[in-house]
Amino acid sequence: MSRFVALDSLPTELQTAIIRHLGPVALIALSQTSTYYRNLISPKKPHLIEQLLAHECDEQYGGPPITFTRFGKPIPDCESADWEANRWACTRCLKLRPHYAFTNQSLLRLAYQKPQGGANSCAVTSWEPTGGRGRKENTMKTRNYEELGTGIGLGNARLEQTHPDSCKERQLRKRTRILMSGNWGLSRSNNNPSTWLAAFQESGMASFAEMTLSQFCQVSDAEVATLLEKEFQVLHLLRAGTNRHQRRCIECRLGRNEFNDPNRGSGSGVLGDKDRIGSGDITILTGRQKTLDSSIDRYFPGVCDVIEHKRPAGIGPHSEFRICRTDPCDASWTMYRLRCPRCEMWKEIRAFRFGAAYSMWRPGAVDGKKYVYITWGKRDVTRADLRCNHCFAAESGGCEGLGQELVRWLETILDNELRIVQATLAYVFGMASQNAGSLAYDIKPDMVPTVTHARTVRYARDDVVNMRKQWEQWMAEDDIAASVHAYGNPLGRWVEQYANAEAMWYWLEGCLEEVSGGGIGDVLVEWALNRDRPVEC
Repeated sequence: MSRFVALDSLPTELQTAIIRHLGPVALIALSQTSTYYRNLISPKKPHLIEQLLAHECDEQYGGPPITFTRFGKPIPDCESADWEANRWACTRCLKLRPHYAFTNQSLLRLAYQKPQGGANSCAVTSWEPTGGRGRKENTMKTRNYEELGTGIGLGNARLEQTHPDSCKERQLRKRTRILMSGNWGLSRSNNNPSTWLAAFQESGMASFAEMTLSQFCQVSDAEVATLLEKEFQVLHLLRAGTNRHQRRCIECRLGRNEFNDPNRGSGSGVLGDKDRIGSGDITILTGRQKTLDSSIDRYFPGVCDVIEHKRPAGIGPHSEFRICRTDPCDASWTMYRLRCPRCEMWKEIRAFRFGAAYSMWRPGAVDGKKYVYITWGKRDVTRADLRCNHCFAAESGGCEGLGQELVRWLETILDNELRIVQATLAYVFGMASQNAGSLAYDIKPDMVPTVTHARTVRYARDDVVNMRKQWEQWMAEDDIAASVHAYGNPLGRWVEQYANAEAMWYWLEGCLEEVSGGGIGDVLVEWALNRDRPVEC
């Protein structure tokens, strides 16, 4: 018959020998059971951080598991519900926070990623006894926390991190450069297979260790990619999360002046010049990228729910005319975060009525040594008048002033989107006229609306009606229709999207008429204030 022995009945030396093999969560839980164990263990901040990092990897607290590809793309991606449900540890304020409380680098860089596949299940605490015998005198010895490195969350907290100058560490760094770069960490002009194989072998990849040059030359690109993906998963187990104990949220980093200190570089988990935008007065941080249809969805998401004109059903992202691109249907918009100097809350930049019509827009115009932020209204923004929607409505501007500002902004965006759709409608008329000889049909000069005209002049409804008549005339000609639908003819795609683009034009025109007609300001204010949560990006 088995006999159970209470832990507190054992000699102190045996108790500490057992406690040092507990996991981080169990260690803190035990220290909270009684005054005796609180004095015996006396957990310090590093042990609280270990507990928090363990919770971060627990699906109950940290959210659904996330994996990463070789090139750092998370699966599921950053626009998924699983990503929204995840929480990450800030080791300064000791809280689990959502993604928008951190910079991209603090979540996506290999050393800051969460370990995969329950790697935290075997982790043990770094707690060590000092050898004291008295209950109150028996304090613990805190090991150098940065030596934990690989041990945090990877199953062996007592494995010391490899010395940065050791051969093994240099080999691991070389393997990291190869596996996480599109050109395998080599010069793009170097196409020598022997150089590639040598680099793979020197970095310690087991998949290529016994491979000869002739065997390597027979391996297809797809097979090489599969082997590299396999090697990356091994590397991920070794390197993922090694700097999680240095991860801090943007609010804590702001308190440490990490964003504006010119003496700080891009290493050690701090932001470099490319990671931030702005001066010491106005700090704007880049967020994730989101695939959106238009600037309306970027700066006024869900606005169709509060205005009368609803977007036509069944029409996907409309194609836009862009130089050197064929049939683009969507765009990746970079989200930006800004801390309101009045309410001191981090919010998405649209809450400050910043923004422009193009996805490549970046809030960083520089005039000499002075940072000048130019909004959609061609007005410079300074710290003195920088206010989020809530602060704008609460101060001198009032809800009426905020409504007028939102109306003007929405009018500007709608007008720009109208011109984009007009260019889409007019673009291929011009292309058709240029290729009329090769396409075997006649184009009359008065039938050719130009993109330049469409970009500079707002069409009236009669103009769109006349364009439809011209389009129908073209499609009525058998030889034109046959040429248009010929394989490789760029006009084919235009024919397919013309009706959708036309429907989008009528919708945008109706929205603009509704917004410009007055009475919509109060609706936009209510919409903005109800959805203007802290940092939604």
